[in-house]
Amino acid sequence: PHHTALSPTPTPTLSELLYSEDFEDDPAQNWSLPAGWQGSTVDGNTVLLGRDHYWANRTREADWTDYAFKFRLNMRAGAVHLNYRVGENPFSRYILSFSERGLSLTKQVGNDFTDMMDNWNSYRLNTWHTVEIKGFAGHLQVLVDGVLELDLTDEEPLLQGTIAFESLTGSEVLIDDIEIWRLTEPLTAPQPPRLPSLAGSIPDLT
Repeated sequence: PHHTALSPTPTPTLSELLYSEDFEDDPAQNWSLPAGWQGSTVDGNTVLLGRDHYWANRTREADWTDYAFKFRLNMRAGAVHLNYRVGENPFSRYILSFSERGLSLTKQVGNDFTDMMDNWNSYRLNTWHTVEIKGFAGHLQVLVDGVLELDLTDEEPLLQGTIAFESLTGSEVLIDDIEIWRLTEPLTAPQPPRLPSLAGSIPDLT
């Protein structure tokens, strides 16, 4: 049999940029920012700064379905909820909780919360991380700094919705460079870099 695991697998095509925001022009233009959220300049770069328990919501409705939600995140303290496929009637969302202790993914539908998956890697505070949440139908993936950290299939998925950031009590978080990409192909696991020095050392088990 062919060893398909050893052949490079193409990553999903990020075919269409649906939305992007770097906050350089007007942070409040597309976002509803309550008292805990504001635009802030860090090292000459404008970012979104959130403190304590408040939500930052997009002001425009979005019924995105299969999409990648990518952004840069810097946790200065506490934890943040990164909300994906946020919907109404009933209120529903996937909640990615991010802190220096790791990740956990929870689904909320109305008043029901379902723990989906967690990964207790540690993430340095005061460090910029690139976070990406991807969903194609019920298949969900979370990548941090290009590494696949969560990979699961929800049998009763939330299929569409928008995004939101939720800083938590005692937290301080910076957000920048948001991108929303439409996904047109099922998700595949990203392949690790192929090391030429290992190419001849993999035994053929056929």
